[in-house]
Amino acid sequence: MADHEGAESNRPGKRQRLDEEQQQAAAAGQQQQAGDDDAAPPAPPPAHDQISAALTKIRHHLGNRSKFSKASQLLRQLLDAVDKVHRNELFATITAAFSNPEHCMDPLLRKDYARLARALNLRAEGILSRQQRAQLEIYSVWALLRNELFTDDSFTFNKVVGKVKSAVAELSDADEEQEAAWNMLHGIAAPAGKPQQQQQQQQPSLAPQADAEADPFGLNDFIAKAEAQAAEAEAAAAAAAPSDEQHPLQQQQQEGAPWDAATMEVMRKQALLDCLIAAKDHQHKLAWARTSVELLIEAVAKPAAQGGFADKFVAGQRQQLADLLRFVNAERAARKSGVNRRPGGKGTGEYQTSFERARAEWSGASWVSARGKVGSAGDAKTQSWLG
Repeated sequence: MADHEGAESNRPGKRQRLDEEQQQAAAAGQQQQAGDDDAAPPAPPPAHDQISAALTKIRHHLGNRSKFSKASQLLRQLLDAVDKVHRNELFATITAAFSNPEHCMDPLLRKDYARLARALNLRAEGILSRQQRAQLEIYSVWALLRNELFTDDSFTFNKVVGKVKSAVAELSDADEEQEAAWNMLHGIAAPAGKPQQQQQQQQPSLAPQADAEADPFGLNDFIAKAEAQAAEAEAAAAAAAPSDEQHPLQQQQQEGAPWDAATMEVMRKQALLDCLIAAKDHQHKLAWARTSVELLIEAVAKPAAQGGFADKFVAGQRQQLADLLRFVNAERAARKSGVNRRPGGKGTGEYQTSFERARAEWSGASWVSARGKVGSAGDAKTQSWLG
């Protein structure tokens, strides 16, 4: 009986201990869960002002050749965090990167420009506007299509030449708006003082004869004509030469403002024209690429009446095409006449292949025997060994 009462008296103590153990286990579980949450907090997204500040900092370094590789790499890494809210900042950075298209042909920067253009084209669809994407396509012509011409593979080169020709065929015809955009890009202004100069020249003839007594030697008329001729000469000189030696694209860069439709079309044509110039300057010297380059220039530079595409370009660009066509005709005439074609000719060997130049050099060397004798001095000392 006493044992039964003792067992019943111990039951509340056991229940109390079980409750305390359960509470301690629950508290330990909560502490472990809290520790896990503190150990791996979710990474917060980058703030808008941080991305804008990074784009601004990168933009200031993209114009420097020595820093372009690093800056373009940072820009490619930052593209994953860029959104529509950064559209203007990103486009301003893009225009800074391509402010001088001639930098795209730098042998040390070609790959960096190509990587940047490909990365921008992949991210442009959901970020940039339609007009900004169209301008990025023109930048891609300089960074991708033109750089693809620098190859030693004849198959790849001919394929790129076909791309350039197809792109030229899709261009629109030139109009007055495009001519005005070209003049604005090059700082050429139409002479605005001609009507006033004509009025000044007509005023002496309309003046009464009584004024002849005030100017008996006609000095006023002579001075007016001299000033008019000087003004016309200045206007002609301004129209004939650009305002500076920079690329036209550098004069048009604004704070993130895309080009208008006319300027866009003019710069698209200029980018394709730069492809022709690059092919002529860098690939025409290679014998295997010479014919393809000449056929490309001839197809683009000829007028529409002769099956070409020259009428699609504005007047200033047609002048560049005419210069390229004259170069091609001169090259063909020189090859047809045989000048500089054979060793020992009258020329300097400009049109000789590497094999022809080596043959001309070795054939006249004193230590090479004309009879085919073996030996470095042509003394046939090793004939006995050869038998």
